[in-house]
Amino acid sequence: MRAQAEGEIRRDVDFEDVVCMAAAISLASQGESDTRRIRRLVGMFVDGLRAPAGRSAS
Repeated sequence: MRAQAEGEIRRDVDFEDVVCMAAAISLASQGESDTRRIRRLVGMFVDGLRAPAGRSAS
């Protein structure tokens, strides 16, 4: 992934991880009328993908 090569995304994340997390968020938000929870879950997921600041993306 280009984002991994540029140090934006952790190197230990692969495509299957992203698909599994997207499915989990989808299941967790099923029937949710409060979009704040969905946004919160997606935000936590995206934050977890990011490489730590000031360190390599390993």
